Parts: sequence; C-alpha cells; structure tokens
Amino acid sequence: MSESGDDSAEEYTDSSEVNAPPHSSSSGIQGVVALVVVILVFSSNGVAYKKLFVGDPELFTPCSVLCGSNLFGMVTCLPLYYKDLSCANMKAITSLQWFFLIFETICYSGLGPLLYLIALQHITIASAAILGRLESLEFLVLAILLLGEKVDCWSLANSALTLIGILVALLSPPLFGQQLEFSSGFVLMVCSGLFYVASLVVTKKWLVCIPIGILAMVRLSLGTLIYHVMVLLQRGDVGVTEIYTQAYWSQVWWYAVLYVSLAQTLWLTALAHAGSTAISVGTTSLFVLTLLWAMAVLDSFPTGPQWLGSAFIVASVLSSIARSIKQGGVNKAAAAAAADDD
Repeated sequence: MSESGDDSAEEYTDSSEVNAPPHSSSSGIQGVVALVVVILVFSSNGVAYKKLFVGDPELFTPCSVLCGSNLFGMVTCLPLYYKDLSCANMKAITSLQWFFLIFETICYSGLGPLLYLIALQHITIASAAILGRLESLEFLVLAILLLGEKVDCWSLANSALTLIGILVALLSPPLFGQQLEFSSGFVLMVCSGLFYVASLVVTKKWLVCIPIGILAMVRLSLGTLIYHVMVLLQRGDVGVTEIYTQAYWSQVWWYAVLYVSLAQTLWLTALAHAGSTAISVGTTSLFVLTLLWAMAVLDSFPTGPQWLGSAFIVASVLSSIARSIKQGGVNKAAAAAAADDD
C-alpha cells in the first residue's frame, strides 16, 4: 500500500483470494479489525506528515523522515519476516525477478513516497486526495494493457465518475470566481502515483511468487540506503548526523511505528485473514477518510471546486463499495453451490 493509500486495485479481486479456503470466524474478525486500523492509519499519513513538517521544516525534510522511518521499520520488522529470508528462498529468485524487484523497490520505497511528501509541502491534503484518485485510473489502463485484466461496465462507470470528479475539481474554479491553480505540487503528486502504480503492476506480473518477507525487507533496506544517500548528497555529513540525534528521533519514532512497522504488519494481517470484499470496501473508503482527517486535525477544508469534484468521486466510491458487496455475495453463492455439488 502506498503512502497515499494504495487503492489502485480496489476494482479487482485477486483469484487467489477468491479461491482461498474460507476463514474461521475468529480469524475473519482479526482480519477485519486489522483492516479497519490500517485504513485509519493509511488515511491519516498525509495529515501526520503535515503536522511533523510544520514543526521543524529544516530537520524533518522528506528525505530525513523517510530515511528514519525505513531504518526503524527495517529493524522492527526483521523479527516478523526472518523466516522468509532463507538461502533457499533467495536462490529461488531468478535474475529477471531480482531486476524487477529492485526496480519495483525504487518505485515503491524511493521515488513514490519521496515525491508524495514533497508534493504535500506545496498542496493541501484535499488536493492530494483528489489527485491520488488518478492512481485507480492509471492502474485500470495498465492492468488492461499489461496484465490482460478484464473490466466490466460497472468498473468503467466508476472510473468515469472518478475522472469527472478530478477534472471538475481542477477546472471549475472560474465558476466560483477563483483562478485555475496548477502548481509543481500537482505534477509531483501525479508522478508519485505513477511510480506507485508501476510498482503494483510489476509486483502483480513478475513478483507474486516471491515471499512477502523478502519483498518487505528489500523495500525497507533499499529504501533506507536510498534516503541515507539522498540526505548525504543534500546536506552532507551534518544531515546524516542529525538523523541520529535525540531531537530527531523524539519526533520521528511514532511516525515510523505507525506508518511503517504497524501499518506493514496490519496490512499483511488484513490480506491474510480479511475477505476480499472487506479489503476492497476498506481501501475504497480511503479518499473520504483522508478528507475527514484533514478537516479534524488540520482544520483544512476543501474549496468549493474541490467539494464539487469530491461529490463525483464520493459517488464513485459508494458505487465501488456497492459493487464489492454485490460481487462478494456472488462469490459466496458460487462457493456454496460448489460445496453442495461436492
């Protein structure tokens, strides 16, 4: 899941999830609880960084925050994934998979989150949330072209509503007596989404058989290395030294715990135990929750054009939730019929 909330694949259900054996009642509850918590965490990510950035913009740059967060996550997540890091698993990865794993990691742990946090310095949370919805459209196009995904009319209608909402939010300010606004933050946010979507497509096409522990630890370790180098290039030895000060970690540790260690663990728990319908509904709700977090914590409200555009996007969100629930019912009925036949 991306820093902005990886809802790109919300319209699709992985076949392995559909054909998986039914979860027990307690396991299903555990998965739903984990999903609820992680969705709340992911949706508040931008708000949390805004709070952190305002406090000390010189110390808490995007590179320094991501550097510390990845380092903390690498140390705390290692006990969870060490069993996957066996020599046998490593040797089973082909040279081509290593290439795509490194490429995917650079997109997911390097360029994607970096551009996202830089963009947040220039635009509001509402703008980020609206532009973030482009990810679902980008994934739709790439899934059709590269993954051979088949989409139905309902998915296309939801995508159309999302696109209309984004265009309305961006192009309707003159109707409200406001000027059109296209800052560098808008471009950075769109580019961030492209890198996240590229990462997702690469993972689904070439890396699905790689153990989750290897994926997670490569992302965290390579992310730590990338951001250490960036901090060193930007600010020299002084910048790297600041990362290991008490003033830095007294503020960053909670961000790292919430948005790296806890989020990673809860998301994997949700994927393992929650149903595909619940996961789709949860990720679809990220847009609304992000706006609510911004209004509650930052007292930052959407503008008139953004409210109008959000209305279309929320309609798409509600439609997607309805589709997921309906599809979940169809899958359960099919599974019950297959069980009766057996």
